[in-house]
Amino acid sequence: MVVDGPIGGNHNLDMIEDYGPITLVVKEGNITHVNNIPLKENTGNSLAESVKSYLGSGNNAEGHAFRIAELGIGINGKACQSKAPKDIGSSEGEKIYGTCHIAFGSNGSFGVEPGDPNLNAVPIHCDMVLMNGLNVDCERKDGTNFSLIHESEPQGY
Repeated sequence: MVVDGPIGGNHNLDMIEDYGPITLVVKEGNITHVNNIPLKENTGNSLAESVKSYLGSGNNAEGHAFRIAELGIGINGKACQSKAPKDIGSSEGEKIYGTCHIAFGSNGSFGVEPGDPNLNAVPIHCDMVLMNGLNVDCERKDGTNFSLIHESEPQGY
């Protein structure tokens, strides 16, 4: 996934235009690479290193800080209309029509109870907004596929 919008949650970096986008490789719900470099190696990119450091600071033995906690689709056609990109934070940016945000870290505030194997029991939560040219393809329980967002346009499904 290419994160080209604000990064927030507890991290609160917000707009990343000064740093450029970062690329995360996510396999089976866990970040494995940042900017195509394995997590344990240095990327040489200050934004990527900052995100890795932040997530690592709240990690646990199971690696829950690097595990998906949340997926949200922006459907508000009026969100941030009068704001310059540099002034859009993650709390607002994740609501813009045609965007998507994926958060890593804690998911306990979303109703996941202690003892549930899907609980990410870490003290951090980091929202990452994907904005431009976004495609989100999904699979239904019956195995059929559908496009939720194509080229930043939500689709009927």
